Amino acid sequence: MPSVIEPFYVAVDIVAMTIQDNELKTVVVHRQTAKTGVLALPGGLVRPNEGLRQAAIRELREETGIKVGADQLHQGRAFGDPDRDPRGRYVSIAYVALLPVIDVIKAGSDASSAELVPVQRILTGKLKLEFDHNKIVRAAYKKAIKLLEETSAATSFCDRSGFSLSELRHVYETILGWKIDPANFRRKVAETKGLVEIVELGLVAPSGGTRGRPSDMYIRGKATDLDPPMRFRGPSDKKLR
Repeated sequence: MPSVIEPFYVAVDIVAMTIQDNELKTVVVHRQTAKTGVLALPGGLVRPNEGLRQAAIRELREETGIKVGADQLHQGRAFGDPDRDPRGRYVSIAYVALLPVIDVIKAGSDASSAELVPVQRILTGKLKLEFDHNKIVRAAYKKAIKLLEETSAATSFCDRSGFSLSELRHVYETILGWKIDPANFRRKVAETKGLVEIVELGLVAPSGGTRGRPSDMYIRGKATDLDPPMRFRGPSDKKLR
């Protein structure tokens, strides 16, 4: 006699990250059905007539007001442990978005509120999210680092009209969570074809009113995938990241 297959549902969860106040942050929501104070990632069920990416775009917009393009969403891992959601059997596909600016967050759909919280609070367990969403954020953070290393995603956080290498280095440092030697960073940028293009020598004034020679100005290059990848040695790494 064939075994009975229990019904299950396909969902998406979105880890939308940005840099705010020199911290890497992600968007979380409080659902109307959740316990007081329990936060979760934006997401929901995939409708019968839509693809996974379409569902992620829709759920993020409905629950947070954030609009993203299909090219801004990067598919991560699938999460399908039988007991991950007490409401039933849900298999969730995680999506990662690295967004230069999140101007307005407006809760909607079944989310009663939405806000930005530091990713490090989730990674360290100081902030407990609903279900297995802490696990999803940890996997998404690893995906974000991979995007940082292997694509030109870091340049999207810089001013489109031009930026210095120190400003670009700050993006890497904020997401990676450690300081990078400026000379090593400059060398790696020079070795990575298409990451940046120089616009004008000595055009960016030193920040904070400090004295010194103005920095060269750069704009985003034409490369999408980086060859070689931009990997750096972290405080506890035994090999180059």
